Amino acid sequence: MNMRKNLVGAGLSAMLCCGAVVAEQVQSFQAPTTVLDLAASNGGLAHGAAVAVAADVAVVGRPFNGGGVVDVYRRVATEATLIGVPWEWVHWCRLEPATPMAGSRFGNAVSVDGTTVVVGAWSDDRAGDNAGAAWVFELPESPQSLLTSEALLAPTDLLAGDYFGWDVAVFGDTIAVGAWGVDVMEPDDHAGAVWIFERQGDGFVEAVRLTAGTDATAGDRFGRAIDLNQDVLLVGAPYRASQSGAVYSFHHAGQSWSQVQRIDSPEGDAGEHFGAAVRVVLSGSTSSEGGAGVGAPGDDEMGPLAGAAWAFHHLGGGVFDQSDPVKVTVDGGGAWDQAGSSIDGFDVEEGDGGNGDGPSGGGLLMGVPGWRNPDDGAIEGSVFFASVDDGGIDDQESFRLDLVTAEGGGMGTSVAVVHSSVDQWGFQTVTVVVGAPGRHGGLGAVTLIDVPVGEQDGDCNADGRFDPMEVIFEPSIHDCDGDGAHDSCQLYHDPWMDCDGDGRLDQCQRDSDPGLDCDNDGQLDSCQIAADPATLDCDNDGQLDSCQIAADPATLDCDNDGQLDSCQIAADPATLDCDNDGQLDSCQIAADPATLDCDNDGQLDSCQIAADPA
Repeated sequence: MNMRKNLVGAGLSAMLCCGAVVAEQVQSFQAPTTVLDLAASNGGLAHGAAVAVAADVAVVGRPFNGGGVVDVYRRVATEATLIGVPWEWVHWCRLEPATPMAGSRFGNAVSVDGTTVVVGAWSDDRAGDNAGAAWVFELPESPQSLLTSEALLAPTDLLAGDYFGWDVAVFGDTIAVGAWGVDVMEPDDHAGAVWIFERQGDGFVEAVRLTAGTDATAGDRFGRAIDLNQDVLLVGAPYRASQSGAVYSFHHAGQSWSQVQRIDSPEGDAGEHFGAAVRVVLSGSTSSEGGAGVGAPGDDEMGPLAGAAWAFHHLGGGVFDQSDPVKVTVDGGGAWDQAGSSIDGFDVEEGDGGNGDGPSGGGLLMGVPGWRNPDDGAIEGSVFFASVDDGGIDDQESFRLDLVTAEGGGMGTSVAVVHSSVDQWGFQTVTVVVGAPGRHGGLGAVTLIDVPVGEQDGDCNADGRFDPMEVIFEPSIHDCDGDGAHDSCQLYHDPWMDCDGDGRLDQCQRDSDPGLDCDNDGQLDSCQIAADPATLDCDNDGQLDSCQIAADPATLDCDNDGQLDSCQIAADPATLDCDNDGQLDSCQIAADPATLDCDNDGQLDSCQIAADPA
């Protein structure tokens, strides 16, 4: 299975329908795909409890290191090399509050956009027990060991037990922070809220507090999961309606946010926890297309707490199509898998490939932290990728990521994915980050996978080397036409460029031997002949008749009708060559009519005489 192809198989922006099961296929990785562990910068527990990725920045939370810490990694371009890829991921800095607080769970939620990182700490007690807090960091231009911040996001009406910072999201100049413990209607109702902060100067200021409004009910835990993309905010309320769950969609227009939709669990069963994880993916510079992924780790279709995820098509303005959602479950899944505990997705727009015109697509990444290894039954956790096309989930392009984990690893507790471009080089990649906070005895581990995609697919000729580097270092072998694209990739995407199927670009064959295209029409003669041999090579000698005629028209096409005389004679020898001398009778007569056709009847006199000498 080719993950480079699969990861751009189809996207959330597709028209979705039908339910589907993610096939139990396993995707392993090989060069030039990069697979590495993002090592923690110091001690502590649960490295990978939260992860985020945007462009060339990956962020990992470790909330059980004292008050908690966050590690930031960046992808930096390196020199061109024939072995490997011309970039690497390096540790950039460690993030901590300027005034850390023990047990605050700093790093339980992280989000990044550009160079802005937001970190949640739901157990921070500055405003009361478990009131929570969130910090904003602006990443430095060069690596440093520790970066602290005094940019504390703290609403003026924050109270004990609000759990502010349980989840966070940042997009552009807007930050959203979930606080599922907020009391909306009465004390201890835990209906939940989300605060919006807007950038003002060098910082962020409180803009508005959002709730489910009159729709709120006690225990909804609105704000337990949030995501923000462009002008759309999704908020999960996974405990609503007997813990069936719901997701609220808000749209930003003008200067205000407004609730535009409530998306209830399509099945409505108690305990599904629909909305425990949410992700909104919008395409291009407008929010008119895209989709949403919603986790439901309590879904029991495959067994108690087996879990599932749902995908919804975006209709525009924050409204999602609830008529034909796609349900994603795991083939072979079972009780306590908790599929959909984490979720992410991405879209690759058409025309966003490595050379400016790549494939469109994307997909859905689903964490399954309770997944059992079928070989020994160990609870290791895993991550599944689902490719979504116009007909729903494409089972043939959906698979489990083959990543190293262990018993109790909790792999898939957190997942993140992004399609982006490598700075300086411009190569397109899909970057996946997966947290396994229970691995290594609870120290945790994080795996990052960088998959080249687009027109420059990475390794079209399957030799374990990055194709663009082969073009740079070995152009005569891998770029025969000098257009900067790997010949193997061109043939993979456009098989018509090798009409004779010999593994070489037809154009290069023509350039090296113009005789292969005798009529200079840009097509190999052999392919033209193979397509219509009777018409184009009537004498079956492997040469285009038209080229033979052009080389010697007087001899080979004496009557100038565009057909080889020999073929005409072969088709009707008695009529066209009565004296069997290999020449058309009509041409002989035309050359000497008085001698050869004295009665001007169009027949050779010699043949008439031979037929009736008496």
